[in-house]
Amino acid sequence: MPSPSPRRAPTWAWTAIVVAVLVFVLAGSALALERHWGFERELGLDKGYFFHRVWQAAWMDNPQRTLLGTEQGHGLLAGRHVEPGLVLAVPLVRLFPRVEAMLLLQVWLVGLGGLAVGRMGLKSLMDPVAAVLCVLAWLSMPGLMFVVIEDFRSITMAIPFALGCWALLREGRLVPGLILALAAAACREEVAVLMLAAIPAMAWPGKPRWRWAAAGALLAAGSGWTLFIRVGLGRVSDFFGGHDLWGGLATAFGSTADGGGWAWTYAEQLAGLVGGSLLLLPVAPLAALVVLGNWIGSTATSGYVAGNAYHLWAMGLAGMGLVLVAAATRLERWRWPCRVALALLVLANLWMWPAELRGRALMSHRTLRGATAPSTREDTPWTVIRAVPPAVPVLTDARYVAMLADRQVVYATDDWSEPEDRAWLSTAVNLAVLPGFHDWVPLLEAAGFERKLESGGALLLERREPAPALGEVRTPG
Repeated sequence: MPSPSPRRAPTWAWTAIVVAVLVFVLAGSALALERHWGFERELGLDKGYFFHRVWQAAWMDNPQRTLLGTEQGHGLLAGRHVEPGLVLAVPLVRLFPRVEAMLLLQVWLVGLGGLAVGRMGLKSLMDPVAAVLCVLAWLSMPGLMFVVIEDFRSITMAIPFALGCWALLREGRLVPGLILALAAAACREEVAVLMLAAIPAMAWPGKPRWRWAAAGALLAAGSGWTLFIRVGLGRVSDFFGGHDLWGGLATAFGSTADGGGWAWTYAEQLAGLVGGSLLLLPVAPLAALVVLGNWIGSTATSGYVAGNAYHLWAMGLAGMGLVLVAAATRLERWRWPCRVALALLVLANLWMWPAELRGRALMSHRTLRGATAPSTREDTPWTVIRAVPPAVPVLTDARYVAMLADRQVVYATDDWSEPEDRAWLSTAVNLAVLPGFHDWVPLLEAAGFERKLESGGALLLERREPAPALGEVRTPG
């Protein structure tokens, strides 16, 4: 007898998945742009730091870092972190040399992860409705939207590659799966280790012929890449040391002044980021063990999850796509209860979204058609930023550095803390863009700068007498 032909997914299921991905991408793009244009994100250098590196790689023969002293030379292949995956952004930044290009690239890449979840679901589940609901439950997790609209970070780019790798390995397609595994690992050195936490969820509901082959292939690839980083490149990351995990666990579950442990505080934050899908973690706990353990360890001493565990959250949220499909595969013998449970997860996830975020997502069309672009924002910091010539060195603050990082030289006050550094910077630039309340403003005015323009709390300072010859380009540290 001829072997039965492989089961094909219905067209409507793929259509629904693609529409869901497009809705996520369009809403995420609008929210990311709104937060960037409105200076609404947490203070930090990540977005400007990555854009500065990629812009210099795209436009300069000999890049010279002026942000973060541990990043030297070319920086994309093996700089402060091992992130060769950033080369993906170079052609895009050549075409659109603005930080918005990288923000949108991140949103679109994460959205493509929904297609990988859909493939896993349609290949693993007999019920295409459940497969579509798995995609909706993954895309609707509030934490997934948070990681793409808060900032740009290289590890977030690994999400679709990791999901694609897991999808292919589950099908027994080892070679293309391992290629995607290496693509994911190339986004940052922690990825290879974090992907190994998915092995139990991969082996658990898979076909007997492939479940252990896929798990073994992923273990070999992850271990080999990590060994290459440690031995071949001689890089040692704090993440690999384990102190964050065990020290953090001890703090998380220890006693505090009010009689409780840190873990209960973070459980609420965890639910806020993962949404109702948090209920699935007990179904495949080992799949998230490394991620959750390091998340607790990284945040137990500071009380703020998003700022300290973004590199873990990106892979943790990717892993939730695998856990969703794995759980549905085990439960699909009860077709309608499984469907209802997944639908309730979607609703629970959406309910966990902050009301303001939901409202803005519904108004995405206004942002996408340009109604709220920087050019429409009068009496805001954009008025000051647009007044800065594109080619001159400039001194600025973390909140404005991303908008001014498309140049050879941009200094951030956050990188220079010593008095002698401040004194040198006051002679190394002719222009500065700072918040009006910044403590460097009096120092620069005493060094011969005067206020030229003020708008939206931002201040443009210019040297009264231009320096006859600006100092050599320096990297902080």
